[in-house]
Amino acid sequence: MEGLEQQRVLFHDRARNVFFSIYSEFRHSIASVDRQGDENVFQQLQNRYVSQLHSRLNSIALELLEQAEGTNRNQLSVSLSQSIKEYINEFMQKVKSL
Repeated sequence: MEGLEQQRVLFHDRARNVFFSIYSEFRHSIASVDRQGDENVFQQLQNRYVSQLHSRLNSIALELLEQAEGTNRNQLSVSLSQSIKEYINEFMQKVKSL
């Protein structure tokens, strides 16, 4: 179980860095977007960055899963999938608050 927790911690350390980096890029990319006149542009950018976040988090998870050992792999997969959903939800909440 100790290895499983270690993998989760590794994931979250890397995922947080990716999350804040992508969120910062998103904020920069929408700086000149007028939401009232260009809501569709805003939505397209939001979707692009959510997709990028999901892809990068998924890559981290897959890398860690490759290193996981047998019986822990399934537990880790479920845990990381849930964590990815939580990071995506957090991103969406931050976007809504803009």
